[in-house]
This record gives sequence, structure tokens and C-alpha cells, in this order.
Amino acid sequence: MCLPNLAVVSLDIAERRSKDESILRYILNALRHAASSLRVLDWSIESSDPATLLIERRLVTELSRLCILRSRYMPWTDGFIPQSILSSLTTFAVKRMLITEGGIPGESGLEDRQISLREVVIDMTYDDFASWSIFMGRYGIFLTSVHLTYCDNRYLVMIKQSCPNVRRLTLSVINFSYLTHDMLSLPPIEYLGLNTLGVYPTWMESESLFSALATLRDTLPTLRVVQLTNPVDVARLSTTHYYEMAVRTLEKDLARCAFRIEDHDGNLLLGVCCKVFFFLFDCS
Repeated sequence: MCLPNLAVVSLDIAERRSKDESILRYILNALRHAASSLRVLDWSIESSDPATLLIERRLVTELSRLCILRSRYMPWTDGFIPQSILSSLTTFAVKRMLITEGGIPGESGLEDRQISLREVVIDMTYDDFASWSIFMGRYGIFLTSVHLTYCDNRYLVMIKQSCPNVRRLTLSVINFSYLTHDMLSLPPIEYLGLNTLGVYPTWMESESLFSALATLRDTLPTLRVVQLTNPVDVARLSTTHYYEMAVRTLEKDLARCAFRIEDHDGNLLLGVCCKVFFFLFDCS
């Protein structure tokens, strides 16, 4: 494969077959010829084959200009990002964080290196809290943005302790009722993204969202923007049934809200002038 200007690669396989492993190894080896140009690698493929995982680790280590890495597994079992990509990698997303061995001697001296990592996406489908704690202990100080999927309060505490410079936080929850008072005890962020991974067709779930916004108004003075990042969540609020409750809640509880509330495209839902909200939802 000769693709000297290849910059973005995204690959996933919905249905795996036994012969796919050899194909995957061929693709990974071919990508090594484009290592000097790759900026984004989304390798969301599940594989337990040692040979395939070894080639993946070798490939990533060679990507000296890599900015964004999304992987099914943490490629390095010692939990250290290779020095060869530390200065370029800005965003790291991994589904499974398994740190199973100690670091290589000398690898812990991160303070004297140029580290560009600023954003991490933590998927809590699997409970890898111990490994994430180790990772955040090493790299949390550099992060300004964290995205938590299937959020749980232990991880929020970890972020507050390990990420003193975080300013942007996105929480993906099953539904808005998971936004309890403890869950909303957040670090001094300026941006909060919220989205649901399930459904919330009930009146109570909508009330949970507005209750959470009222709590944020009273407890997080640094907050400037709350964004509903899932278009489905925004669409539900725009229906007549939920719109009427939204209007009453905004008039009663959120009229003095100091932060903007935005939809998934960044359009204003609620700001300093709360009446803007009424014009943005079409109830016809």
C-alpha cells in the first residue's frame, strides 16, 4: 500500500470471522508504510490475538505525528504512552484500560518531556478503575478535557484529584436521573457536556435534567456553558408535552442562570435572556 499522504484511518468490523485476524495483520503492517503521515487512528476492533496486538503496538509507536488515537484496548500493558508519540498525541480514547505490568525503568520521568495530551475519553463499560487511576496519576495533570461514558462517581472523584487543569467535562449517563447531587459535585470546569445513552420518555426524567441544571447554577460558579450533545435529547425537549414543562421550569428555577445552555450544534437554548428559549423550540 502506497499512500504517502494518508492522514486519517478509521476501521471497525461489526461481525468477526476467524480469517479476519490475518486481514487485520495485513492492514496494520500496510499502515506502517504511512506512519509518517497518519494524524488520526481509530482502531475500534476487538482482537485477543497476540500477534495482531503486537503489530498494533508497533504501528502506534511509529506514528510520530499522531494526534488522535482511539483503540479498543490500551495498547501498552505498562500504561505508559511511548515517548515517540508523547509530543504529538493530544486525544486518547480507549474502551479497555488494562495495566498489568510495571513500567520500564526510567519511563516514569514525564516531567522533563514535551507532553501534548490534553483530552481523554474514558469508557466505563468495563470496570477498569484501578488501571485508570494509575493512568490518571501519570497524565491527569496535563489534561484539560475529559469525557466519561457510563459515568460513575468514583471516576469523578478521581478526576477532581488527578486533573487540576481540567476545564471541559462531558458526562454520558444512562438517563438524566443518574445526575444526583453527588454526581454533580464537579471540579471548577467552564464547559459541561451532557447526553443520555438510553431513553427518558417520562416526565420525571425531564424533571431530573432541570433539577440538575438548577443544582449547577447554585454550586458551580465557574460554569459558562452546558451543552446537550445528543440530538435526541434536544428533540425530546422540543415536543409539546415536554416543552410546556420546560417553559415553567425555566421561568421558575433557571431564570437567573449564569451559564448558557446549548444544543448539540452550539445553538443557544437558554442564556442571559431566558425568552430566547421560547423562540428556539417549535411546538406547532
